[in-house]
Amino acid sequence: MFHNKIRPEILFTSPVSGTVISVERGDRRKMLEVVVEKNGNDFINFGKADPSGLTRQNITELLLKSGLWPAVRQRPYHVVAKPFEVPKAIFISGFDSAPLAPDYNYIMDNTPASFFQTGINAISKLTDGKVHLVLNGLVTPSDLLKSTSGVEISYFSGPHPAGNVGVHIHHIDPLNKGEIVWFINLQDVVAIGRLFTEGIYNPERIVALTGSELFIHSIIRCFPGVL
Repeated sequence: MFHNKIRPEILFTSPVSGTVISVERGDRRKMLEVVVEKNGNDFINFGKADPSGLTRQNITELLLKSGLWPAVRQRPYHVVAKPFEVPKAIFISGFDSAPLAPDYNYIMDNTPASFFQTGINAISKLTDGKVHLVLNGLVTPSDLLKSTSGVEISYFSGPHPAGNVGVHIHHIDPLNKGEIVWFINLQDVVAIGRLFTEGIYNPERIVALTGSELFIHSIIRCFPGVL
C-alpha cells in the first residue's frame, strides 16, 4: 500500500487482496487510514524457505519484500527497526497483562506449532545476542511456548505492566548508551513463520472482543484493520 519515506525498502502491505478506495489524511497530510475493499483471495507467493539455511541478509530481504518488517520494533523509542542494524537482543512477550487482553496461551494452543518455531528460527538470525521469550509466572504456560527451542525463557508475574516488553528489557538486559534491542509481538512471530513455511504474507490474528459496550463477548480470528 505504501512505504517508509525515509527508508523506502520498508513496505506496508495490505492484509487482504483488493482495491484501495480511499486514503484519509490528517493535519500536515499525516496518513490516518487507507481503506481497502476486499476482492478475492489472491496473494503473492514469495517462496518457501528454511531459515536455518538462510543468511541474516536473506531473511531481512524477505521480511522487507513481504511487508512483515514493520512488525520488528526497536527500543528505545518504539519505532520500526532499521533493517541492517544488529540489535544486542530480541524480546518476545508471551503474555499480555493489559486489561481485556486476549489469553496468549489460548492463542498459541490454537496456532500451528511449526509456524511459531519457524518464526523463532528466522528472527534468531537477526541478532548476535539472545532471543528472550518471557512467560507469565502466575499460570501454566502453553506447552508450545514452554517447548520452544532457540530462546531464553524468563518468567514475570504481577499486575500490569508486568507483560510489557519494556519492563522485561529493564530487568533482563538493560540498555546502555548507544545500544538497541528489538521486540516482536507473539502473533507476528507466527506470521513470520507462516511466511517461511507457506511462502505467503498472512497476518491473521486471534483477538478478544470484550468490554462493557458489547453484549456478547468472544474470541475471533481476523486480519488487522478489517471491519
